[in-house]
Amino acid sequence: MNYEGGRPLIVMYGRSLLLDSVELTLRQNGRHPLLRLSDTSAPPQLDNIPPGLIIYDSDQVDGTAVYQLLTDYPGWQLVGLTASEEELLIISSEKGDGRSLADVMEIIQR
Repeated sequence: MNYEGGRPLIVMYGRSLLLDSVELTLRQNGRHPLLRLSDTSAPPQLDNIPPGLIIYDSDQVDGTAVYQLLTDYPGWQLVGLTASEEELLIISSEKGDGRSLADVMEIIQR
């Protein structure tokens, strides 16, 4: 996939009217390359893609699947949207050395 101007890929993960609306707006904007992955039962194949943004509907995607995305694709940022409330959840994954309590404390304090 070609990334114009070094802009990160935005992945629309799942199927819902909320995601359809967001995708339409993003496509009209045209600033970022988009990929739609409607099937949340199969793991996405993002191994050879530079980290970007995954947008999902919190009311449609299971929390276990979100955790698996964070584990499988460190560096990606996840944004959970919900139509039932006026809030969004932003989750970032970052792997660090956690072999000692000092390492864990350093990560917590960032």
